[in-house]
Amino acid sequence: MTVKYELIDAEKAHCAIVDMCSWLDVSRSGYYEWRGRPLSATAERRERLKEKIEKLFEDSHQTYGYRRIHSALLRSGEQVGDLPGPTRPRPRS
Repeated sequence: MTVKYELIDAEKAHCAIVDMCSWLDVSRSGYYEWRGRPLSATAERRERLKEKIEKLFEDSHQTYGYRRIHSALLRSGEQVGDLPGPTRPRPRS
């Protein structure tokens, strides 16, 4: 449902909310309830991480890639997931 509500919210300047709710088969009351909800803890954390990542990238004069950003986040005490492993199989020894 959230994806539908986000679409309605993004396009509300171009189409009537009533029409979009009808097209997407959602209730108007559900949409307005969704709009009034506070951000979830996960959404707040993602937003905070996004801001930190953008600041790290700008402070590095846009030279840091995802590995350096990941390392910098870990050094600052953020709990972030592991980086993906190698994309090619390692040669046998």
